[in-house]
Amino acid sequence: MNYSIDGERILLGKGDCLFVNAKHLHYGYDSRRQECLFTCTLIHPSLLSSNAKIFQEFVEPIIRCEALPYLHLKEGSAGYDLFVKTLDQVWMLKQYQQDAYQMNAIGYLMQIIPMLLKRAGELDSSENLIKKDPKLYSQKQMVAYISQNYASDISLEDIASSANVSVSTCCRIFKAYIHQSPVEFLNAYRLRVSCNLLEDTDKSITEIATLCGFNHISYFSEIFLKNYQCTPTQYRKMNRR
Repeated sequence: MNYSIDGERILLGKGDCLFVNAKHLHYGYDSRRQECLFTCTLIHPSLLSSNAKIFQEFVEPIIRCEALPYLHLKEGSAGYDLFVKTLDQVWMLKQYQQDAYQMNAIGYLMQIIPMLLKRAGELDSSENLIKKDPKLYSQKQMVAYISQNYASDISLEDIASSANVSVSTCCRIFKAYIHQSPVEFLNAYRLRVSCNLLEDTDKSITEIATLCGFNHISYFSEIFLKNYQCTPTQYRKMNRR
């Protein structure tokens, strides 16, 4: 399985484990278009923020560390067994969702924090990131703008302006780092949000389309079908939580 993180391509082999830090652009794919069986666990930092002191001292430095966009662990490497065991346990807890399973999940996750903190090293500031890769910094600014404003009627010019770059530069940066145009990324982001609303709420399809920034339900339905090979209504029936 191939994995792209901030434009860097990583080849994952059987049994490999990959940690991707917060605020880094990433996606997985197989260049041969073959199926790949893998487990994905998405951990929101707020899950580990119940104790402010612990979060500030041990979790926040990891999230803020630009020197640690990811951690690739292969079988036999230091920390591999602990990392895989932890994620397997968290995944099982999520599947069965017994009472207070989140508390048990936090306990398991806390076991890998020291290893990640050790790998983080010295923190990188935004200024260092600008010097190291100004285009990547601009990319992060534009993605952050989209995540904060996807529900509004935003244009390509708005996205480019959020990073103080031209429209042409904006398009080149998106193509270089995530192989999508800014508009394609915006629509994909809106669709991901719509999927969450279809799974977790009773809102109507029209209301969900509006909340996700689609002005016309016909267009929303069209690109939803194109991306997920089913209508929003069919998706809701198949994935209702």
